[in-house]
Amino acid sequence: MWDIYAGSGILGLEAISRGASQVIAVEKNKVAIDQIKLNTSILGCELALRTIKIDANRAVEILAKEVPPHLIFFDPPYDDFRKGGPRRLKAWALFKSYCGHLAPGGCGIVHTPKGLLNDNELEQLPGINRRDYGSASLYWWHKR
Repeated sequence: MWDIYAGSGILGLEAISRGASQVIAVEKNKVAIDQIKLNTSILGCELALRTIKIDANRAVEILAKEVPPHLIFFDPPYDDFRKGGPRRLKAWALFKSYCGHLAPGGCGIVHTPKGLLNDNELEQLPGINRRDYGSASLYWWHKR
């Protein structure tokens, strides 16, 4: 699993608790990285979760050399989608780029404000599905 914009790393830790053998957490914030490392130490799963302190826009090149994941969770700041324009286009393009590295049958999930992606964006990943949770949406796309 690749956890892009990992924040606290909780999703990666949850994935490990449910059987993921390897998680790579991408986060540029040093405080968040330190918290992820502390949490993995407390839980004794240092070998299963690796952190990369780098901006998500640059990490895709590094991760392209890794074993393709079966799951990517992409959780950029809400403003990357909400404010629209070039920032939104860049965030959506980055998600699609990460999805290109999925293992066959793998799943890419993007977290956005509720119902924010438009038809043009959704058509770029045929078969993408939306699930709403309160004020948020998760969009699920499976690579064939």
